[in-house]
Amino acid sequence: MIRIVLAGYLGRNNIGSEARAVMTIQDVRRSIGEEVNHVQITALTLNATNTRRYISDQTVDMQEIGSIFALLPGILRIMFEPNDILFLTEGATFTDHFSSFFFYAFLLATFLAKASGKKVVAYVVECGELKPFNRRLLRYIGNKIDLIITRTEDSKRRMIRFGIKKPIHVTADMVFQYRPPDRDLALRLLKEQHVDPQKPIVAVAPKEFYWFPIRPEPWGPKQNLYHYPFYFTWTEEKCNRSREFKKDMSQYVDYLIEKLDVNVLLIAMDEMDVPISKEIHSLSKHPDHVRVISNSEYGISGISALLSSLRFLVATRYHACVLSIPSAIPLIGVSSDARLKSLFREMGIIDCCVDLSTKTLCNDLICATERVLENEKEYRSRIADAYGHYQKRVAENSSILRRWFVNDFQKVNRDEISS
Repeated sequence: MIRIVLAGYLGRNNIGSEARAVMTIQDVRRSIGEEVNHVQITALTLNATNTRRYISDQTVDMQEIGSIFALLPGILRIMFEPNDILFLTEGATFTDHFSSFFFYAFLLATFLAKASGKKVVAYVVECGELKPFNRRLLRYIGNKIDLIITRTEDSKRRMIRFGIKKPIHVTADMVFQYRPPDRDLALRLLKEQHVDPQKPIVAVAPKEFYWFPIRPEPWGPKQNLYHYPFYFTWTEEKCNRSREFKKDMSQYVDYLIEKLDVNVLLIAMDEMDVPISKEIHSLSKHPDHVRVISNSEYGISGISALLSSLRFLVATRYHACVLSIPSAIPLIGVSSDARLKSLFREMGIIDCCVDLSTKTLCNDLICATERVLENEKEYRSRIADAYGHYQKRVAENSSILRRWFVNDFQKVNRDEISS
């Protein structure tokens, strides 16, 4: 029997992270499960009930670390129990723009796993532009990881630049394996929302850019609480920029309704996206033509069904794009970091990725929209071609994992593997 622990960003109703965990479990069952009689998987989660909405496989154990005070004991308990492999499954494992704490938590889990003689796999992760201290920390601990797979060439280049000497494989995010449901589900959900399916539908997947990073504080305003003792970092400047962003996005939504005669879905891919989606909705001149879609209400299947039924998508979230790509939905991105830019660059549509720092966000989005609509067939073709390429790359995840398990893990640990 092989015992595996999954460490990711689970339990906060983030569709991308939860979908990655589901696909990782499938990959593990398919690759490692073919080599041994039994695989026991434990998932670390902030909220077991939320994670069960996505991981319905009852053979997967849940280890809830619901508060900061339970985090370290939880990691220690898991790491020093008789487990064999730690899987780092969060896409943003090696990024610190959201919070350095989560970056440190993943590295701490890695350090403890290696110190107790276990193997560590960084499974299809992203590496961002880290702070100088975090780069040094990654260099020290990252070189202890037994198998590293990134989802972009950009991430590999950064890790090499930061001093990672271990071999780095580049594939594609495992969520590219997710197949959208039949269109009937989207039609049913649109009917529930009283949206005319005969009218073109455009989705906007927004997020609040300006309350990061999340930092530990002994206390703070209740509205800024993320998960005690972590609070969003609001400053007067950030508040002003956030208001401008919401104003620009609501004006853009009005443009979509007035000029293109479409219905608009504001899709919250993470529970943190619900407040900003509701604010953009309230600022619109045409709220009757706008619907707020929450992931906690519709889950992966519902959200992916809606994303596959669009005229085009405007996204701030990486996995909103990934879930729409199988249907060759034209994409426009609003990016503040490397993740969306890398994806759009790989697909050859970087001209449709608008930088958040622009002073003319609404106008730039309108220009990108006009460009997409004028060349819609070409953009759909590029995305369809990219999807075929991603399908080949994502298939390598299981192959690489199986080869590593057979050639490296089993050879070293053969005597410890019970059948």
